[in-house]
Amino acid sequence: MTKKVLFSVYGYGLGHATRCDAIIKELKSENKIVASDDAYKYFEKKGANPTRINSFKIGTIMSGFSWIQTLLQNVDLPLNMINDYNTIKKASNEFKPDVIISDTEPVSLLFTEYANIKNAFLSNIIPTIKDYQLIPSELRDAKLDGQASVIRILIDRVLRKNDLVLSPTIKRYDMGGKVKFTDLIIRQKPNEVKSEEETRKEHGLPKDYILVSFGGAEISNEYYNTLIPILKKFENEYFVISTNNAVKRPTSGPNMKLYPFINDYLSILKASKAVITLAGHSTLSEALVYKKPIMVIPIKDHIEQLVNAAIINNEGYGKAYFYKDDINNEKLQKTIKEFIQKIPEYEANIKKRDFKGNGAEECARLIEKL
Repeated sequence: MTKKVLFSVYGYGLGHATRCDAIIKELKSENKIVASDDAYKYFEKKGANPTRINSFKIGTIMSGFSWIQTLLQNVDLPLNMINDYNTIKKASNEFKPDVIISDTEPVSLLFTEYANIKNAFLSNIIPTIKDYQLIPSELRDAKLDGQASVIRILIDRVLRKNDLVLSPTIKRYDMGGKVKFTDLIIRQKPNEVKSEEETRKEHGLPKDYILVSFGGAEISNEYYNTLIPILKKFENEYFVISTNNAVKRPTSGPNMKLYPFINDYLSILKASKAVITLAGHSTLSEALVYKKPIMVIPIKDHIEQLVNAAIINNEGYGKAYFYKDDINNEKLQKTIKEFIQKIPEYEANIKKRDFKGNGAEECARLIEKL
């Protein structure tokens, strides 16, 4: 049995932190965490006493992924990498782990090679390369090709140097060897949250509503100002909208209820009939395990989100709205209408696939085997 595990967690968004947290709960081991940005804040709030690292930054996604902005944000990357390496080295020397788990955090990959410690790489980036061709051809440009090249280099390095690669992905691929595909990882399973009836009663919601949520992403109010007037036109539907604090208090309209932020998100998801969201892996994982059809609006020029959206489209789990420049209101309204009409079909496809959400347990057992 693995006795000590050091987790090195990349901190852009909360998806990396929440899935590592889920695995930690399943491991019968002593754990130490080093993390950057949002992941550090997440584990600090939970009282896990994490150690902070800097890692690299990704350009703001409010108006699409930007390589220029990413490079500007990483002008001090060489110095940060040296500092992060020394921080991870110190933490390892003091903690003396049996295994180091790198959740898409690159510096720990360099350290494990030097330290000769068993290591595993946890990530869902493999589909980004395997299914890159599913992205509509008009969206695959030099910017996207550049992102794909960087990810290919990372995956090649991971496959050569790591003892184990854990991939909790929507699709599985024939890669053999050290790559292990698992079920999806989510925060809580459906039977662990409130019942649909209890949630609807508590929030005063109808039986059939569509959840609209873009998580904690830095989405501007303009994004909601585009979507909400369109949703108002669907008078026979009801929408529950988490606005990421675009509104200051819960607000009701004829066919919708707007929240600043939904704290009991999974309960609201469980009681819904479908969800409209971005194409982040963690959000899609929860929707699929909860058997909810998904309409995705992927972030422009963000390769992982575009591939995720294309997979949802291709597998028949929902519908994606792709856009190259600006959102076209008429096209978006048409896409929403088509999505609503096919909700029963998408739901049947998801139920047939039957995601269990037990990826954390599977990852824990594979880590223990190291």
